[in-house]
Amino acid sequence: MADEQRFDPAEVKALAEGLQRLRDEMKDAEIKRLEAGHALEKQSLNALAALEKQAQDFKGSLDTLTAQNQTLHANLEAHKKRTATREWVLIAVASVGIVVSLLTFQLQRNAQRAAKAAQDKAQEEAQKRTRADVNKLLHEAFYLLGGDVKSESITKYTTDPEKIVEAKLKIETAKTKDPNHALVYLRMAGYFNAKGQVDAAIEQYDIALELDPGFAQAYNNRGNAYRAKGELDRAIQDYEQALSLDPKDAFAYNNRGNVYRAKGALDRAIQDYDQAIALDPNYAVAYSNRGNAYREKGDPDRAIQDYQQAITLDSNYANPHYSLGNVYRQQGNLESAKTEFETYLKLVADTPENRIRIERTKTYLKNLNTP
Repeated sequence: MADEQRFDPAEVKALAEGLQRLRDEMKDAEIKRLEAGHALEKQSLNALAALEKQAQDFKGSLDTLTAQNQTLHANLEAHKKRTATREWVLIAVASVGIVVSLLTFQLQRNAQRAAKAAQDKAQEEAQKRTRADVNKLLHEAFYLLGGDVKSESITKYTTDPEKIVEAKLKIETAKTKDPNHALVYLRMAGYFNAKGQVDAAIEQYDIALELDPGFAQAYNNRGNAYRAKGELDRAIQDYEQALSLDPKDAFAYNNRGNVYRAKGALDRAIQDYDQAIALDPNYAVAYSNRGNAYREKGDPDRAIQDYQQAITLDSNYANPHYSLGNVYRQQGNLESAKTEFETYLKLVADTPENRIRIERTKTYLKNLNTP
């Protein structure tokens, strides 16, 4: 049997008392801990409450500041509007003043322009009337000097002294009315041509071209004057200048062809006559001149065709009858030659420049009538 252990009652008591003290100490420590926790929690709650109160106070202050700021902003906007309104009123007043000034200036300027336009128009109308009167005088002088109504050119100048004097009076009257009109000097040149004063005519053409450098007809007519003087190269220069200004001038081609024919350049002359006829298929003079070139080239058949065409286009044109009579005479067709020579004498003007040809034709007829 095992030995039974026995405890000393005093020890047991002492142990029990020790345990009791330990329990009491632990209880006291727990109570203190709890009390300390409660105190800390209370402090935390108090601090939180204080913070909440401060937050509420801050929010109230912030709301107050926000309201004050909104009021201030509203007042500022109102002030801006009042200021802007005053500024706009001032600007509007100033603008109205400017507009009124501009309108006044514009009205004055328009009135001045209208007055100037009316004055210019009156002057223009007066100039038109003057120019119309001058042109009428110059056209009358042109026809008096031998101008052709159909072709608007002068093939043969008149030799009638009365017509020449009357033409000069009309030209001089036109000159007093419009001294800067180039056509005045072109017509005055025509007067001198009718008088046989070629150098004086050239001086008038020079003045016309100084006033109007683009006056193609003045170049053409001055070329004719140089050709009459025998200055063939200068004549060609003027015809070429006329054609550069007016490439469709049939007269200038015909006249240049005459110069080339005079120089013996028959093919070149025929080219110019061809061009003149192409530009004006009714140009009887160009046909007659081309016929002369073909006759001189030794082509009488082509010459006869051109002479006959010239007569068809202008039955009163004397020269192709004379030329055709010569071709028939050379061919031995004497009856036809006689008919053409007689027709020539009926149509030709008895002028100094035609006298030699007229006398020659009479001689031909006399010989043809002699058995």
